[in-house]
Amino acid sequence: MDQLGLPDDQLEKLRQFAEITNSNDYNVAIGTLASLDWNVEQAIETHLMQDHEQDDDPEIIEPTSQPNEPMPILNNAAQSSRGRRRMRTDDVDIQVKRMRLDDDNTGENNHPIFAPFGPRTSQSRFGNNANSGPSRAGPSVSNGNEHNRDDSDEDYMQVDYDEDVYRHIQNDVVASRRNGSVPLIPENCEDVREALQHFVTVFQSRFCSTPASSAFMPQFFTEPLETAIRQAFDNSECSMRRPLAIYIHNEKSIASNIFPTQVLCTEAISSLLRHQYIFWPWDITSDSNFMKLLEWLQILNISDVRQTLQRLSMSSHESFPLIAIIVRDKSTFRLSNICKGVETADAVVEKLMAGIEEYDSIRVREMKEKREREEREKIRNEQEAEYQASLAADRARMEARRREIEDQKAEEERRARAEEEENMRRQTLASMLPSEPAANEQNIVHIKFRLPEGAQELRRFRSNETIQVLINYLSSKGYAPETHKYFNSDFPKKEITTTFDLSKSFRDAKWPLREQVFVEEI
Repeated sequence: MDQLGLPDDQLEKLRQFAEITNSNDYNVAIGTLASLDWNVEQAIETHLMQDHEQDDDPEIIEPTSQPNEPMPILNNAAQSSRGRRRMRTDDVDIQVKRMRLDDDNTGENNHPIFAPFGPRTSQSRFGNNANSGPSRAGPSVSNGNEHNRDDSDEDYMQVDYDEDVYRHIQNDVVASRRNGSVPLIPENCEDVREALQHFVTVFQSRFCSTPASSAFMPQFFTEPLETAIRQAFDNSECSMRRPLAIYIHNEKSIASNIFPTQVLCTEAISSLLRHQYIFWPWDITSDSNFMKLLEWLQILNISDVRQTLQRLSMSSHESFPLIAIIVRDKSTFRLSNICKGVETADAVVEKLMAGIEEYDSIRVREMKEKREREEREKIRNEQEAEYQASLAADRARMEARRREIEDQKAEEERRARAEEEENMRRQTLASMLPSEPAANEQNIVHIKFRLPEGAQELRRFRSNETIQVLINYLSSKGYAPETHKYFNSDFPKKEITTTFDLSKSFRDAKWPLREQVFVEEI
């Protein structure tokens, strides 16, 4: 066997397989183990089942051993050829079960370690008997039945057992032979995603391993239950929402194999679940996993399913496996229906279709309510927009009025300042003017001013005074050259500030003794 070129762990598994099945064909044994991913337990069970199907000789049914009597002696060297007496399947299953029990103590080792059949003590499973107290004793191997092994000798194993433990092991063996040795959900698995991925892998290998059955493998949702609920009911588009179906498996039920193979993994049901549901699985075979599911259902307020599971688990396991169809109506979860493990595929299809129709009616109502809500929201938004526009217009008018008042006030202040400045300038100019000569004074010029408002003024100037005195006089009256023009009485009229040199006197400029000056606003 050492020349086969296999790793040590695979050589050990091959040796155990050959011992238990009495197989000397290592190539067949290696092929069987490799096809089952080197799972020794499944390989042994597969070999035994094939061995029974190929054997035409009747089995020898031995009476059940009584408590406190030794188990039947197992012949490890017995040949499996046709026509000879073989080991009883139940006895081999007891050995397989013992290996499973031993595997519980492997610690962190991911690969099962099976002790070779032969001398062993009861400490291998349950620890030191001296410290075990009154707990039930596990199967033990008598040390007095040890023999040296060769190709012709037979090894014998004497098994002592307690009646309760033996009955418990028998029940577990039956469940193991019916459902496979690997649980769908490992016990005490902390990572929910990892547990669900394990569920899918084991489910597929157990129930959908053939090409024909793999086509109808259900599409399980492998995220936590809370995520499955959001995926089912919280899609922003109402048309994309779907009801939730929870598949709850229990190995203790007699339908744990029948329901998946003959109902769940059929074309009609798998297609319905794939396209019309979010399908979430869980296995409640172990109490810890059952309590986890109850806790999640309580946290998520799915009380109908929680109460139903508690009631069914207390009354009978035969309702399992089951599919709980859940709908949500106005944030309240409701158990629409339950497909039990004893029901036919037609009944399950009918219930699944009823669940779809029920949730469709809820979804249609929700879509209608959403449209009405959106219309109301649209009207409110339009009204709010109109109100805000009106409010903005009012604010704009008020702001414009405020600016207008401020501008007006500023203009008035500017005018007041300008007027004040003009008055000061006029007063200054007036104070600088020479006094008006008397009417009988010699060498004077008489000037008549025709003002823009139609008013007239007469003013006398001395002939030796400059023309600028005339300009200053008009400026002191409010007719500054910046805002007004001054014309004489010539034809055509001449503008005084541009025609005459303002620094010359009236005499030098040959100014007439009597003259009219027209003051026009620019």
